[in-house]
Amino acid sequence: MRPLIERLLDAERSRYQDSHPASSSAHTRARTRLPYGVGSSFQYFEPYPITIDRARGPYAWDVDGNKYLDLNMGFGALLTGHLHPVVLDAVSEQMSKGTLFVAPSEAAFEVADALQERFSHPLWRFTNSGTEAVMTAVRAARAYTGRDKLVKVIGGYHGHSDTTLVSCKPSLDSSDAVSDTRGLLPGVLENTIAIPYNDADALERVLIENAGKVAAFLVEPVLENVGIILPRDGYLSKVREICTKHDVLLIFDEVKTGLTSSYFGAQGLYGVRADITCLAKSIGGGFPIGALGGEEDVMRVFEKGCVHHGTYNSNPLVLAATKATLSVCSKEALEETYARNKEFTGTVRTLLEKIRVQAPTFVAQVGCKGSVTFSSTQPARYEDWKNSDMVLAELSWLWSTNRGVLTPPGLDEQWLVSLAHDEESLSIYLEQLQDLVTVLS
Repeated sequence: MRPLIERLLDAERSRYQDSHPASSSAHTRARTRLPYGVGSSFQYFEPYPITIDRARGPYAWDVDGNKYLDLNMGFGALLTGHLHPVVLDAVSEQMSKGTLFVAPSEAAFEVADALQERFSHPLWRFTNSGTEAVMTAVRAARAYTGRDKLVKVIGGYHGHSDTTLVSCKPSLDSSDAVSDTRGLLPGVLENTIAIPYNDADALERVLIENAGKVAAFLVEPVLENVGIILPRDGYLSKVREICTKHDVLLIFDEVKTGLTSSYFGAQGLYGVRADITCLAKSIGGGFPIGALGGEEDVMRVFEKGCVHHGTYNSNPLVLAATKATLSVCSKEALEETYARNKEFTGTVRTLLEKIRVQAPTFVAQVGCKGSVTFSSTQPARYEDWKNSDMVLAELSWLWSTNRGVLTPPGLDEQWLVSLAHDEESLSIYLEQLQDLVTVLS
């Protein structure tokens, strides 16, 4: 089986370069002005990334003229699809009034009110990204508790701020929290404790060992930067209980789950409420926004010396897009999309069952997201994903890309079925997957 996979990989790598000459030229030019030739490091992969020219609905086109079914959808940010007309009309209307005021607007209250209805928190602040939302949430937790230490999950990614860029993708032989970047201050590692996902006992142990020192436990309710790792039954409720017991704030990073998991987010799906919730991506309709909401006594720290500034926070254009996105993403629209993805995921699972002996897979689904992990068992923590077959994952990604399907390049992300995807568009993915299954079987 392995020699076949290697031969297929070589063939797909050659096919990729043959079909993307304009992207190659664009990348060569971009590297003269941009490190790696990209604006954000995750966009780069070997031999060079695809340069996108335009997109609409569930489709995108690159500079070579290749058309793709987009299942990446901005890592979940484009829940409404590309260029949703309601979102565009709202932004266009706001542009006629002004693009930046650096002053309060009624839209800020309206969006906060809509988020309160879905996520229950009474008070909200806006940022420009998920990174900023999480960074600010951690600062608020430290200000509220008067404590320094943060507990996070191994394999959990919470943005590229110093505070959280710890043990996101460590080697399996790492026993302590490790930096994921050069330039990280030693004090960050001294104040960050990394524990396995789906292990409530580990959380309780570190809180006992660090009694009175931990400000918050930061966790994605569903671990979504290593495929999709679902919480075990009772894990999140146990985490909630432990944090309450030890007077530690629970921060849910719902930047990736958010509206993609349910109308009320992942905490609504699993019936567990955090002290602070961080949002971004799916609430903005493709525009750059982050948000953090929390319990009143926690969020009032911003009135008591905890600093949260930003020229572009509550940007009227972005708020207009967010307000429109929340209206488009009604309960009915989202439920229809979740159901479509559940059916789609089921078909993917059925197809992959045909090669389970040759290529064991686990297919996960939550809301309108899904992922394939090339593993014989359901992953429960980062180590399980790390031990999966990454060579086969690369082949699957390259095969899809070369046949007109955009899935995330990191081998660790999820597909997104947006409001714009329908049965016809999703069949493009299923057809190429059927072809891969035929070859591998």
